[in-house]
Amino acid sequence: MAPGSPKTSAKKSSVKSETPSKKVSQQSQKSGRSNTSQKSQGGDDDGEDDSRAPRRNQVVFVLGGPGAGKGTQCTNVCRRMRGWATISAGDVLRKCREEEPDSKDAQIIEAKIKEGAIVPVEITLRLIKQAMHNYNTKEKGRRFKFLIDG
Repeated sequence: MAPGSPKTSAKKSSVKSETPSKKVSQQSQKSGRSNTSQKSQGGDDDGEDDSRAPRRNQVVFVLGGPGAGKGTQCTNVCRRMRGWATISAGDVLRKCREEEPDSKDAQIIEAKIKEGAIVPVEITLRLIKQAMHNYNTKEKGRRFKFLIDG
């Protein structure tokens, strides 16, 4: 056979394939050691322990027209999936008006409803955040996943 025959090229390719695999195995060993050191430090770049960090709430807004079934679907999700709670934006606004009728927020809510206008977002969000906080302080069990109906 000639010097450039397939046998000769096969030997060259087998030699080439051994070298990259050795490099890959060496790299994986190095990365394995670095992952172990990261895990012992808490897994983050800052090296802080995440076990004491407060959990962040997961919030999903469920939107639709009146009578579309938003409340029904939220209730179904909360029954079937552990850890979810539902908060109705309308109920939160009504509760503010009924329980604290002399408060500034209640007066603004009342005025906007009479005008047929939308209640300011700042007020609505503040009341929803307070409702989420109330869920997290209940004895029944803490919730970190919320469906906002409305």
